[in-house]
Amino acid sequence: MDAGTRAIGIASAMTLVATLCWQLRAQWKKGSSEGVSRFLFIGQLGASTGFAIYSALIEDAVFVATNVATGCAAVAGLAITIVLRRRARRARSWRAGEASTHGAAGSHGAGRAASVGST
Repeated sequence: MDAGTRAIGIASAMTLVATLCWQLRAQWKKGSSEGVSRFLFIGQLGASTGFAIYSALIEDAVFVATNVATGCAAVAGLAITIVLRRRARRARSWRAGEASTHGAAGSHGAGRAASVGST
């Protein structure tokens, strides 16, 4: 493989990895995994693993490194998605618990105020 061909492969690999990392960073900063499927990352990890093995078998170090990096990005993406969804569930659960606590306290308070005023 000549230097020009290898340079195209390296530049493309770096672009792909940078794009995936930028997307993961954006998802983390946004604090939401809404609309992102876990299966995207699971599929990406499977494909990256297969492509890394294939690249090793044909002895192409650039694509071995690229596919290992995209596999790592898939693991990070899956972890981020799981963490953000757990946080969202906890927040919903906490808000629901807070609403029922306030509702119960409000109704008891109103009942006490009515009974105290009538005596």
